[in-house]
Amino acid sequence: METNHPLHILIIDNNESELSQIESSIIKNSSLKKENLKTAKNPNEAQRCYEEDADIQVVFLDWELNNTPEEENPASELLRWMKQFRPQIPVYLLTASTENGVEIANEVGSLYDDYFTKEELKKEPQDILGRIMNVFDTRRETPFWSAFKKYVDDFSDSWHTPGHSRGASFRDSNYLNGFYEYWGEKTFAADLSVSVEYLGSLLDSTGFVKAAEKKAAKTFGAKHTFFSTNGSSTSNKIMLQSIIKPGDKVIVDRNCHKSIHYGCIQAGAEVAYLKSEYSAELGIFAPPALPEIEQKLQENEDAKVIVLTGCTYDGLLIDVRQVIALAKKYSKPNHKIKVFIDEAWFAYSGFHPEYRAYSAIHSKADYVTHSAHKVLSAFSQASYLHINDPDFDKDFFQEIFYIYTSTSPQYQMIASLDVASMQMEMEGYKLVQRARQKAEKFINDVNNNLKIIKVLNRNDFAEYLPSIKTKNDRGEDLFLVGHDILKVTLDIRGLNEPMSEILEFLRDEGKLEVEKFTHSTITLLFTIGVEQDKINRLYSALVKLEKRNEDMGYKKKQANVPAVPEEVELDPEFSLHSAFYCKDAKACNLDDLKQGIENAKTYLASRLVTPYPPGVPVLVPSQVIKLAHIKYLEDLIKRGVDIHGCHDNEIYVIEKQ
Repeated sequence: METNHPLHILIIDNNESELSQIESSIIKNSSLKKENLKTAKNPNEAQRCYEEDADIQVVFLDWELNNTPEEENPASELLRWMKQFRPQIPVYLLTASTENGVEIANEVGSLYDDYFTKEELKKEPQDILGRIMNVFDTRRETPFWSAFKKYVDDFSDSWHTPGHSRGASFRDSNYLNGFYEYWGEKTFAADLSVSVEYLGSLLDSTGFVKAAEKKAAKTFGAKHTFFSTNGSSTSNKIMLQSIIKPGDKVIVDRNCHKSIHYGCIQAGAEVAYLKSEYSAELGIFAPPALPEIEQKLQENEDAKVIVLTGCTYDGLLIDVRQVIALAKKYSKPNHKIKVFIDEAWFAYSGFHPEYRAYSAIHSKADYVTHSAHKVLSAFSQASYLHINDPDFDKDFFQEIFYIYTSTSPQYQMIASLDVASMQMEMEGYKLVQRARQKAEKFINDVNNNLKIIKVLNRNDFAEYLPSIKTKNDRGEDLFLVGHDILKVTLDIRGLNEPMSEILEFLRDEGKLEVEKFTHSTITLLFTIGVEQDKINRLYSALVKLEKRNEDMGYKKKQANVPAVPEEVELDPEFSLHSAFYCKDAKACNLDDLKQGIENAKTYLASRLVTPYPPGVPVLVPSQVIKLAHIKYLEDLIKRGVDIHGCHDNEIYVIEKQ
């Protein structure tokens, strides 16, 4: 069966005769059909077509797009816009002759991918189209996945691990053959071992693994990219511990994921925590405010690195460019403060113009981690480590990578990282744009039709988190953070029933699981794989949930959740590392702690105490425990929230004499 060719070309030329000749020449001398070609005669048409047709993979742009020699040439401005809008797409300039090559290079530098004369394209198109097709094929290559698939299909006898030997021990067992049949032959045949030298090493970044990592680096725009198969929790620890050594100072966002705090503990770092505004009403954090970041940098100019969360669970986006500017401001010639952004929930940031301004990689952050499995097409635990730091110590990084990475990594996970990267190269904009359109429609449907449940927008967040908005010189609202609408946060305060019952209803009635919840909100992820029938079921479940509450006679709930102190107060006598390993630490009941604090005793946390999700610690080692912390934890326990580091109402503490 003949299928449509995936290569779509946009040709931009204001001369209809030449446009028609070029179009005919391409069709005549390639496998492309007329439906693979789009044409535009001016910049406005071109921009509209480029925005609306996400399948476009190549652009031919007439460099002499102006109507008369006296008019300013709009081609260079259009080229800059296209490369800003979708930087992955190659743009080839068409010229009347080769004489203006120097002029083009001087005006637009390296923005264009190549240039050809129109006569070449009309009369001798085979070479040009061949070169373009080669670039297209190179962009959609999957070095590791292709080699991996070939190796598995060649079916070499294995005299090495894994022990099931391509599934034989499952298939031939009277007890395990059902397990084999459920997963299928390919799952077991593809479960390989690090002994397969042909495929290369994840630990040493060699062979086809290295080729896939280099291609991913180019796709995401990083100098170096490494694959990780134990999630971004481990990636964060690898990254952090490759930058700092014992005693180094680190400035840390207090609402970072717990893996960052564990990384600081294991590295023996001295930590200076940023304040992070918390809304007790909604139960969510805001990113640290820029004035707070600047103050902390000013107070800690000897800091080795500043670590921030690029995108919160609820989609609040920090302005990474301004953070980098502040880090440069307080760096010295012989001491540059590095910027490390945990961008686990925002791996698609560089593939859509609405998000690129907040992209950590495009903002030139030194270190960035991405959870490919959270928001891209990769298997669970698959993660990217991206590095732009010109002072990157590859050898030390490799040693830290050895510490955390298994010598028997999951090859399917590596393959999924390879294909996920290629997919974003070829159709990242298309997938993110489609997800955004679906999210926008869902948000409008909920906010326009439901009476109780609402989707929070950036203005709503600003009402409860004042630090994210200010006024400009003209008195207009100025947002200091961005917002990713693919993190849909439902305000369910109007529902007059416990969260546990709300979630149970959604599981039973809507057959759905949510990403995160607080006492007031439910967060849903609109991923690049979201489908309309799934959205319809979600919307239907919310309608039924609201109807049930109306029948019950709903009444708007009050949050009544104790606020958590925004500033982390660490004891000067203990580092995170020394408090975590303190031999005098002991388990203590929350009631006893509360009584002791009321009687003027001082307690320090010895372990992390972390409600999950979202994985933001309430207490870190060496932190002074206050009554507000105890009351907050007690409230979470009553609500049935899972709290890591708090078992049977006990946490590990150090009592100061």
